[in-house]
Amino acid sequence: KLQNSLDAAVADGFLDKLNGKYQFCHDRVQETAYKMLSMEDRASRHSRYGLALCRYTLKNINDDAMLFTAVDQVNRGGPHIVSGSDHGSLLAYLNLRAGKKAMDMSDFASALAFFDHGILFLDENHWHDNYNLSLELFDNAVKCTYAIGDHQRLNQFSEQVLSFARSFNDKLTVIYHAVSALCDASSLDEAIEKGVWVLSMLGEDLFQPSSRSETLALIEKTRCLVQGYPEDLLLNYNLMTDSSKIMAMKFLSRLEISLVMGRRGVIPIVTSKMVELSLVHGLTPMSAIGFAYFGSMLASIGHVNEGYRYVKLAKDLVHRFSSKEVAGEVIAIATQTIGYVEPMQTTLEFHMQGHKTALEAGDIRSASLNFNLYCNYLFWCGGNMVNVKTKCEEACLFMKQHKMLAFLLNLRPFLSTIVKLIDKEETPSRFGFDGPAEDVLISSNPSAALIFHFNKMYISFMY
Repeated sequence: KLQNSLDAAVADGFLDKLNGKYQFCHDRVQETAYKMLSMEDRASRHSRYGLALCRYTLKNINDDAMLFTAVDQVNRGGPHIVSGSDHGSLLAYLNLRAGKKAMDMSDFASALAFFDHGILFLDENHWHDNYNLSLELFDNAVKCTYAIGDHQRLNQFSEQVLSFARSFNDKLTVIYHAVSALCDASSLDEAIEKGVWVLSMLGEDLFQPSSRSETLALIEKTRCLVQGYPEDLLLNYNLMTDSSKIMAMKFLSRLEISLVMGRRGVIPIVTSKMVELSLVHGLTPMSAIGFAYFGSMLASIGHVNEGYRYVKLAKDLVHRFSSKEVAGEVIAIATQTIGYVEPMQTTLEFHMQGHKTALEAGDIRSASLNFNLYCNYLFWCGGNMVNVKTKCEEACLFMKQHKMLAFLLNLRPFLSTIVKLIDKEETPSRFGFDGPAEDVLISSNPSAALIFHFNKMYISFMY
């Protein structure tokens, strides 16, 4: 009966039939036919079509294209077509599946749209009736809002989880991304304070050396501890299974980048703790970050070759875990030490790889850091100045777009140097800040301020 109706439409010139498939003969015909339906009829048809496809996707879990099509059609129908809480829960679950698939494909904006729709399909008592489904939808929504830099919505989703989560552990994912967002906004003191508090709640208090000699003693103690483990053993070491230790490693890794920008003197404490936890409780992807900072730390106090070995180990651990989540940061930190041993030109490929991998993981901070370092190394490797200027401009626009203002603050004076070297009068004013943001950033971010003023001093000295 359906085929007869379709064939009649073909005979009337409204549809085309090719290889057994039907399609409208023109977009305008499809648009007109669609507008002839009432809003209620459209929603009903979208929903019925989507549900029919959903039944297929539930049986064929590897057909991603069909899953996206099915869920999109259901979402076009809207939440008012839900006929009961079980029906709504099914549609929310399908949106969760589609959103996680989109995240795997690094399409965080589409993933967030799926999670948004999934939340809309939940009933008003969803935190009581569908706790696990609700928590997973909100947790993943938080991850996506962080990846696309929408910190306002990140806070909105986080507030829901913090209000309704049944345990402290269930709050940790949103707290982790909240700390990351604070770090991105250069609210370093608040980020560090919150990170230290969480670690304390997880039973990991940080030892505070009272002098430089105590700090050096801590580094030496950790160095001696690690030297007892051959590199092959470390690379194939047992995995961490304690969930609280795994989460502690995540917060320690987030503290590392915060401390680099704010309190460098505390970095050895956090790095030593990450290495110690990895050796005592097993490896996690975050262990790669710990060893990258450990190698960098050793190189900074004169043990360059030893530090080089550990940053190479960190990169090997990334490959072992196939972890995009940590790859960008590991590459950024490790490559700076590698540049002291290998030809500097090799770092260029590493940093562009780090930039790309971090973007795929939604790690905008590490993507910005790698882009920043790439521009610096391209200059010092003697790259063509016009090409260096083009890459610096691309990096500045990327950082401004994603609100990575600390990195933008560092790169702008560097770009001014390049502009002057190629004898151009133009100034990179389009990469400036809005309002008083620059002054606030300089006052709140010691690392950014130091690099900014050094670059300004360098330009003044040279020109």
